[in-house]
Amino acid sequence: QADAEKAAAWVKSIASLDAKAWLADSAEPPKMDSTTVTITAAGKDISVTIYAVGSGKDAKYLGVSSETPYMFELSPYQAERFLKNLSDLKK
Repeated sequence: QADAEKAAAWVKSIASLDAKAWLADSAEPPKMDSTTVTITAAGKDISVTIYAVGSGKDAKYLGVSSETPYMFELSPYQAERFLKNLSDLKK
């Protein structure tokens, strides 16, 4: 069962998203596993999908959102907020 306080704190942490860089208009999502988070706010579903390209210190985090047609790069700090395991939210 999820811990309400942990879940609320996590949702608050992902409420804002700052792109490190915007990718070229022609950029397309990589064909690889991804993590998608969807939140309903003011009656609207908003989704963000994160792709971890590479690993360790060389990893790049690319994202797409339902709110923009453009792909973007995220800092590791920003991306890691979205890549939380559900088990981290349990009591």
